[in-house]
Amino acid sequence: MVTITVGNDTAILAEFDGISANLHLTSHDGTVYGSIAKASLGTIVASSFQTTLGITSDHLISELQTRLDGQVALVNKNLTAGIHIPTFLGIKVSAFEINSFQGYVQLGLTVT
Repeated sequence: MVTITVGNDTAILAEFDGISANLHLTSHDGTVYGSIAKASLGTIVASSFQTTLGITSDHLISELQTRLDGQVALVNKNLTAGIHIPTFLGIKVSAFEINSFQGYVQLGLTVT
C-alpha cells in the first residue's frame, strides 16, 4: 500500500499486487555482474485506488512501469560491464560475494 500526500491532501492511495523481479547476480574482484530479466510492478488493486490527480490506476501503473523498465535497462547495461563496489565513508569492501538461490540472495563481504 502506497500513500502519497501533499500537504493535507492524499494525492495517491494505491495497493500494488504482484510486484516481482527475476535477477541473477554474481561477483568477483569487488565487482558485481549480472542482469535483471524481469521487474514488474504488478497491478494496482482497483478498489484501493484513490487520487486527486485526475488519472486512472491503469495510467499510473503504466507510467511507473515504463520508468522502471528504463531504469532496469540502465542497470543491466552497468551490470554487464560490472559495477565496482566503491569505498564509502572510508569503508573499503573486499572479498565481496553474491550467490543467488531460488527465493533469496546470499551476500558475503569483508569490510575494513
